[in-house]
Amino acid sequence: MLDTLAMGNMLSGEYKEAFQKIDLYGSMNNVNVDVYEDRMLNLYDMFTAAQSEEKPVDKIIGKDIEAFCQDYFKVYEKSYPIKKVIGRIAYLSMIMFIFSAIEILWQIDEGIKLNDMKVDIIPFLVGCGVGTILLVLCKLATKNLIFKNNKIKPMFYYIFILLFIIIGIVIANKFLGDYAVDLPLLPVLIVSGVFSFVYYGVTAIVRYKKTGTISKMTKADKAERKEFDKEIEFQSGVKESAQIMAKRFEKLRKKNEKKGKPEYTYKEFTKVIVDEAKYTGVYNLIMILIFVTATVVPAVKSCLAGEYVEGGLYAGIFGTLMFFVARLMVKSLNEVKRENLHVLKECEEQGIDVIEYNKRINESDEN
Repeated sequence: MLDTLAMGNMLSGEYKEAFQKIDLYGSMNNVNVDVYEDRMLNLYDMFTAAQSEEKPVDKIIGKDIEAFCQDYFKVYEKSYPIKKVIGRIAYLSMIMFIFSAIEILWQIDEGIKLNDMKVDIIPFLVGCGVGTILLVLCKLATKNLIFKNNKIKPMFYYIFILLFIIIGIVIANKFLGDYAVDLPLLPVLIVSGVFSFVYYGVTAIVRYKKTGTISKMTKADKAERKEFDKEIEFQSGVKESAQIMAKRFEKLRKKNEKKGKPEYTYKEFTKVIVDEAKYTGVYNLIMILIFVTATVVPAVKSCLAGEYVEGGLYAGIFGTLMFFVARLMVKSLNEVKRENLHVLKECEEQGIDVIEYNKRINESDEN
């Protein structure tokens, strides 16, 4: 997935703000993922070129950013509506199939016969309903808060999204506790499974006939995109690390000054950052152990109680979830270490401290 957040962070001022707003429009208006990423890559290239030439952003997108977004993505919105509907049904069917498969394993563990198994579809319907409502609310917020009021920054939009999600969870829990609609589990499993697998199978065959691969991108394109993403994420991370380190160094210097201690030197600060980088491996190990424990404990507890299927489900579901969370945390710590050390190296080569380094980065963005 294209990291548009990092791409936006590589821009500055009006370019960054406009990029974030257009990104919000593309992500909130059902634009095809491949098309959305292609458009955002193209926009990033236009903005970086305009920024280097000091061209005002309104020379590219005009005064009405919402109108630009509608026109920019309009060519890609012309598709077959029936195909879109079928695609969404297939997506929901796949979710229902997975939900039903888990329910079967759960009921087998309880000794229920296959023909007697029931599935409550209220959680599925409530999830779809609440999700649709949240999507509509987010679109309204995008239109009326981000585009109509230039004083509200995109960051406030994410706060509204969080509030919508919290309200949605509360409403969903209310419905889940008071209502239930049971259907025979086996027919639900068969219908949802057949429909979703046939749809995605046909889609893969059609794509293969057109492009020679069932993947949305060729291996060469994937490698190029991956390299681009890595570079953007790294440069964006370096920029953020420089800002954080500069603030941290300044704060430590002022702290020593207030306490009447000797001046906190840049050499001392450098040693702290290097020492922290040395212990990254220990932090990673602790993080992994925490997530492994969170997976193993409920699974073992269920198995000891004789609920082996439930224990297996806990291990599978929590294990998968914790794996990705732990991987993300470890990757994040490693990236921060790499970025911090890169900033220190750049400072050493230029003979400056992190405050001056951060200042130069900001000046280059403004120019």
